[in-house]
Amino acid sequence: MSLLERSNQRWKIFLFIALMALGAGVTLLQGFLYEPIGRELTLQLVIGGMILLPATFIWAGGSIVCPSCGQRLLFYAITKVGLGTWFVWLMTEEQCPKCGYSGRPAPTGKRKGKR
Repeated sequence: MSLLERSNQRWKIFLFIALMALGAGVTLLQGFLYEPIGRELTLQLVIGGMILLPATFIWAGGSIVCPSCGQRLLFYAITKVGLGTWFVWLMTEEQCPKCGYSGRPAPTGKRKGKR
């Protein structure tokens, strides 16, 4: 189980991707929207989409954090892990790269059968 699953933050990644797709889709498909809905509404949607893109990135980057040390995991993944593998790393990483927090209880040193 990944760190994001243990800290109940996995939904933030999916919301981030959905909002980025929505903002990018409206912005890129403005030519198709112009005819059916009109110029003014299309312009408003495109401006909204252009504002949504950086706002979503800033929100997700600031809210997807290590519960222990506050390391911003999305920003870390994109800058240190790489653009091609950041998503896979976030979804599978089990420990914080800064403090090693995993969300698991620390071992107590007591084992069954040991006296």
